[in-house]
Amino acid sequence: MLAARVEQKNGTYVHNIQTGIQLRRTPPASPCSVSFRIAVHTREKGLARSGNARVRRGMIQLAWRFLMFQKDSALAQWYRQRTANAPSTRKTLVVALARKLLIALWRLARDGVVPEGVRLRPAA
Repeated sequence: MLAARVEQKNGTYVHNIQTGIQLRRTPPASPCSVSFRIAVHTREKGLARSGNARVRRGMIQLAWRFLMFQKDSALAQWYRQRTANAPSTRKTLVVALARKLLIALWRLARDGVVPEGVRLRPAA
């Protein structure tokens, strides 16, 4: 395949010279989904395994623990609502929960905003 890689502000574009199709690869974040955009159509390519593997595994373990111990939180209710009728999507959605949990923990550390429904223990 003859291809030219073009760097732009919002991502990397790969232009196939033979077919004239321009693909846009979204930059990967850990853990994230990989998608390619062809003109107007977007196609999901699954979960990317880029980034630090230890951080990725730790975040997924934290997400499972979060589901066990923070059952009344909005994030846990979101997960249970999405997996109620489709139990086969549990493992995929726990990655999405890990991403949401990472964002919520970042907001807690940076701004002091506690995620909705999360119970915090008092400092000992």
